[in-house]
Amino acid sequence: MHAAPDRISVGFQGDGAGEGPLSWGQLENWSAIVKQGTWIPLGGVKALAEGTTVDEVVAELRYLMTRYEPMRTRLRFAADGTPTQVVHAAGEIDLQIVDAGAADPARVAEELCEAWSGKQLDFATEWPLRMAVVRQGERLSHMAVLVSHLVTDAAGAMTMLAEVAERTSTPVPGPQPLAQAQWQASPAGQRHDAAARRYWEGILQTVAPERFPRPAAVESPRYWHGEFTSPRWAWPRGAGRPRPVRTPRRCCWRRMRAR
Repeated sequence: MHAAPDRISVGFQGDGAGEGPLSWGQLENWSAIVKQGTWIPLGGVKALAEGTTVDEVVAELRYLMTRYEPMRTRLRFAADGTPTQVVHAAGEIDLQIVDAGAADPARVAEELCEAWSGKQLDFATEWPLRMAVVRQGERLSHMAVLVSHLVTDAAGAMTMLAEVAERTSTPVPGPQPLAQAQWQASPAGQRHDAAARRYWEGILQTVAPERFPRPAAVESPRYWHGEFTSPRWAWPRGAGRPRPVRTPRRCCWRRMRAR
């Protein structure tokens, strides 16, 4: 067993604050979170370069919380469960430092991600990001980081990784979710929504009710089950990409077996 983690409180302060309804994209992701009963964590484990310091990791966490409004967002719920996003201008978040002891530090980081994935996130009181570094002796060897799908998708996560590496300081291009939601609720946004619905309704009406021919003969078994499995895998050291761990709905599909 490794020792209980130390915690460093990391303060942050960023541009943009306020509250309002969820954007259309956030609503889609929130409905999936509620339906699946998980906070849908994205992320994994990253090997750290030799000589990485705690101060450098603290700076990375502070950068993420400062630059991106969704990282500084918590939810408030009405009596009927309707969520309101509340973007905070400032706050604090914990960075965990875990001592691996004699254990494999990569495995310790993976186990931490697995434990986080199985532990529900309180969107009303917690930030939608969990981060830790694993230490063996005096060396920081691995970073574990998970962020909720409410904050980003895979493409957005790759953008964040690139910006963290470069420490991009120019304004985030395009509106962030709170501003998106405000526009979507405006007359212009509602007109856009109505036009998009009409367009897709027209497309769907051109689709035949049965898109595939019926089988010529009844096969056995009648119903087929496809299963995707993925072994753990790791990017080469120095590649700068995180190593995913097996968590619900967050795998790389490598092999299919029908039965």
